[in-house]
Amino acid sequence: MFKSRLATVISTKGVPASLTQLASIQIPDMAEIEELISCPSDSDINDFIAYNLCQFVEDIEAFVMFIKTECCEQECCKVMNAGPGNKYLWQQGTAQPVEISSTEYCAKLLSWITEQLNNRAMFPIDEGQAYPKDFIKQVKVLFRRLFRVYMHIYHCHLTLVKKNGLEQKLQYCIKIYVEFMKKHKLCEDTDFDPIKPLLQMM
Repeated sequence: MFKSRLATVISTKGVPASLTQLASIQIPDMAEIEELISCPSDSDINDFIAYNLCQFVEDIEAFVMFIKTECCEQECCKVMNAGPGNKYLWQQGTAQPVEISSTEYCAKLLSWITEQLNNRAMFPIDEGQAYPKDFIKQVKVLFRRLFRVYMHIYHCHLTLVKKNGLEQKLQYCIKIYVEFMKKHKLCEDTDFDPIKPLLQMM
């Protein structure tokens, strides 16, 4: 069921996100989240995870575009971070990790994620084509790195988000992302340390 959807979604990757995507994010009743993050019994779990990853990427891209359009040149954005003591370095392949701005970090990360999604060996879109045996291990890296973007927005741009009436949508996006990661074991407990106060309120 999700294989055909995955093929459609992946074929559109590379198309710039639109700010209108933020307005189109629907916030369901929180009680529905468990159903939304659970793989239907008639679906392949890897297809389900891959498809939802694409959906999560679209939401994150929209928030990144919003922040970039409004501002991301403030002092706290000179280095990618999620508040004091939570700095993220960029590493390309086996090169030495380096400090870069949050704007550059997000751009490089989303570009790298798109490259992975377009890798047919990792994300097969043809019926009957198998996922790699270490698919969950590989996709876990993508989920964990993408989550850094939400943590950066929450710690450095929450005032801007609130000003534009997007706080509830941001909280929902973070909530369902976290619950999805936990349910499918795509995270480590320490990944959530920078936003523990927010998660405790949800």
